[in-house]
Amino acid sequence: MEFHLDAPVEAVWRALTESELLIQWMFFKENTFRPIVGHRFYFKMQGTDEWNGVVEGEVLAVEAPRRLVYTWESLGEKNEIEWKLEETAEGTTRLLLEQRNIQAEQAYQGARMGWEAVVQALERVAKALA
Repeated sequence: MEFHLDAPVEAVWRALTESELLIQWMFFKENTFRPIVGHRFYFKMQGTDEWNGVVEGEVLAVEAPRRLVYTWESLGEKNEIEWKLEETAEGTTRLLLEQRNIQAEQAYQGARMGWEAVVQALERVAKALA
């Protein structure tokens, strides 16, 4: 997925990688994220009867402030999330987001809709930091 955010790359990077900022734009209200390769973390939200509300992951790549990759493990699936940030001539951010290894079509469609909403919230947080 490709997005254009009205915020500088440095602000978007901070929102993607600082634990206290992540809770402002992700649906998760608790996390142990740190942008350190090899760090295992979790994102946690209110669970449901079908899901405990936890996504676990491991940081695979950090190239500040341009690229972040981590695993995304939940409901028996293990995906990879990759964020790529590019500065535009206008000083805004072109964001490329890829979630790899989604097995079920329903999960794929849900992820697309979810990420669109999440990235809008990410932009609001990043703009406030700028």
